[in-house]
Order: sequence, then structure tokens, then C-alpha cells
Amino acid sequence: MSETQLVSAILEALELEPGVVAWRNNTGLMYSGGRAIRYGLGKGSPDIVCCILPWGRFLGLEAKVEDGILSADQGRWRDKLRKGGGGSYFVVRSVADARRAVVEARRLPMTRPARDQEASSDKLSRSSEVKSRSVTRRR
Repeated sequence: MSETQLVSAILEALELEPGVVAWRNNTGLMYSGGRAIRYGLGKGSPDIVCCILPWGRFLGLEAKVEDGILSADQGRWRDKLRKGGGGSYFVVRSVADARRAVVEARRLPMTRPARDQEASSDKLSRSSEVKSRSVTRRR
């Protein structure tokens, strides 16, 4: 079975999973009007992205056949997601692995981002509020 066939089989199986929304994450580069345009979640992102309902937890599934291993970009993507909290990432080699990943993702507690990330997002929120107030005043 090829990786493409594995991804298709997993997506078909996940359609039957209650509370799971899943889609193929195509990534790449295309050219339009002489410009290169990237699409997808970026280099190294998982083959399948899922939203586990009802709380909207992110689940990334990287499909690998037989003895396939993660690339450096895929490893970085996995590490960022795990460090940030709120999401899960699994390498899956079968439909059964994907189903187990969904069960595991449902069991894992939601974690908060590291304190410095939290502070950065708080600053960004306050900065956006200030900008929106100043734009409103100008009108």
C-alpha cells in the first residue's frame, strides 16, 4: 500500500468516527501570474489534520508506510505542536493506528502554552485592541 492509499483509507475510516472532522492537508508550491504561491499548512505539516469535537482539539496524523521515518521538517512541526499544547501529533502506519490516535487524543488533557508564549499572545491582543480603538477614533 502506498502512502497516498493509506491516507485515503484513513480518511474514509475517520468519516465514520463520531466527533471527528478530518481532511487531507495538501501542501506545496504553485505558480500563478509569475509568482510562487505556497498552499497548505506548510512544509512538514501532517498529511491529515483533524478537529476533535466538541472542544476543537487539533490532531495531526502523519501517514508513513512500513519503515518510513519523519523528515527534519516534519519533526520540527510535531515538536512545535506538542510544545504549544492543545494539540496532538501521531505517526500512523494503518487505519487501526489512526483510530487509536483519535482515542488517545481524546484522553490527553489540554495543556496551556508556555508562559512566554502566553505573554506574547496577551501583548498581541492588547496591541490589537489599541489599534482598533485608534482606528475607530479616526472615523
